[in-house]
Amino acid sequence: MNKMVLSILILAVLFLIVKRIGGGGARISAKDVHALLASDEEVVLVDVRTEAEYQNGHIDGAIHLSLYDIGAERPPVLSDLDAPIILYCQSGARSGIARRKLKALGYTNVRDMGGLTFWRYGLVK
Repeated sequence: MNKMVLSILILAVLFLIVKRIGGGGARISAKDVHALLASDEEVVLVDVRTEAEYQNGHIDGAIHLSLYDIGAERPPVLSDLDAPIILYCQSGARSGIARRKLKALGYTNVRDMGGLTFWRYGLVK
């Protein structure tokens, strides 16, 4: 019985962590991102991985802004607070954190694609 209660508690905690990382409704699928990039809509695609990861391969058109470079001040490469911004990283954890940081800095239209593990459309170097 104790193992069952412990398992339920662990699952509940994991659910809350995943929900918090996802930002509650701020997710966008890789398929939808691909469609947006193919359309005429303006969108700022941001890779929040490290420079080395970015150089190893990134989504065509993505700008690089490492999670670790998002601090207490607005990043100069993201000058428009209302621009549609889509973030991604390798697994989805850093992009969720980056989204929360940017929202705290006043950005109003930030979405999280999650990780490149969901991207099936090729990368550029």
